[in-house]
Amino acid sequence: MDDTGQDSQESQEMPAETKWRKMKRFFHEHPVVAFFTVVFFIALLCMMGTIGSSAAHDPASVARGLIGGTGFLALMLIFPFGISVVNLVGVFLGPQHTKTFHLFAAITLIGGAALTYFYITVEVSDIIMKDWQEVLYNTQVHAPVWSEGVSSLALIVALGVAAYCVLASRRAYELPPLLIVVCMGALYLWGIVCVIWCVQLSGGEDNPFRVGYLPLLVLPINCIFLILREIRMKLLEWNSAAESRAQKEWTDPWNRLLQRAELWPVLALVAMLPILGILLCILALFGQAPDALIRAFTETADWRLSEKVAPPNLHYDEHYLCTVAAGGDRRIVKPLRMGVRHGHRVVVNRQLQIANAFEQVLEERMPRAHRRIRRFYDTHGYPIARHIRTKWACDMVYLLMKPLEWCFLLVLYLTDVRPEDRIAVQYLPKPNLKPHMP
Repeated sequence: MDDTGQDSQESQEMPAETKWRKMKRFFHEHPVVAFFTVVFFIALLCMMGTIGSSAAHDPASVARGLIGGTGFLALMLIFPFGISVVNLVGVFLGPQHTKTFHLFAAITLIGGAALTYFYITVEVSDIIMKDWQEVLYNTQVHAPVWSEGVSSLALIVALGVAAYCVLASRRAYELPPLLIVVCMGALYLWGIVCVIWCVQLSGGEDNPFRVGYLPLLVLPINCIFLILREIRMKLLEWNSAAESRAQKEWTDPWNRLLQRAELWPVLALVAMLPILGILLCILALFGQAPDALIRAFTETADWRLSEKVAPPNLHYDEHYLCTVAAGGDRRIVKPLRMGVRHGHRVVVNRQLQIANAFEQVLEERMPRAHRRIRRFYDTHGYPIARHIRTKWACDMVYLLMKPLEWCFLLVLYLTDVRPEDRIAVQYLPKPNLKPHMP
């Protein structure tokens, strides 16, 4: 019984030990993967250390915030840069590191897509994913891709990723040569989309390239690296098995042509045209125009390949009521006209006019009280106003300010001889008076 129990205990310990040895050998053979894995988990632990911390400014909370910020910086900046360097180096290395770079390819595609989605949805930069005809504010710029052309580009990218997975799943001598050529043609289309995307984000006439656009360039640049490496690897793998193929005599001229790996890149260019034609037919069945791929980049404004002229941006003043008048529902906030505030064009509604007229009266009649109220608002009002960015929030602030608007209007009617005249002239541009020249 004892021997049996001892044997069962050893049999239970062996799989765990074997797994540990396999993991240890894998990281020993792939030190780059080990390095990025360690950095990833350290950054993740740093970010998790800030979860549940209190808002108090005690030293422990400050320390957790710094650690969490460092972890976030590592995940959002160091990781993309490091993986980009690895993918670039992989273009020039041999097939002995294929498994490692396929792992990095998966990390690149999944992590890059997540980073791009996060960057667009959180609106970290001034890029707003709206078409060119939409009115924006301040320094905001429109989407670099036409919304109706996104599906066409997504189909090409999906086909390219599928072709990449097919080529990466097998050695070149395990795949039919014609299939390799077709997959290379799909990779070409994917690479062309990536290049056009990078050119589009290089700026425009009124929109110079900014550092804030770099996160949107990380994924397409790395995809180009992956495409170049995979094509090069297939050529090397096919040529490495030349001795076994030399014993065979190919009589069919088409077969002899496909057996020459050095011609695959040229044949892939030819195969790219029928692939593109099939894609256009599929898109036409779903209601897409044949030129949707081109218009996806030209039906835009503010960018390198744009052909549209967007309406001028409005000034989104960091002021409660200026924000409400510009961003609220027109049926609720009832904008009246355009006005000028601090040298910028702003949308003016009656609530904004009444509030500014009341402040003007307060400044004339009670200057000391006005300075105190103004100082308090500048300290606390502007930071809060920056968070009023959605239409429903603007509508809510407008409704909450209605009782104050009535109070302001009552004061104006009690103190001013012509209250409506004072209200009407608010935010009108001041005439440029030139000095009289004798």
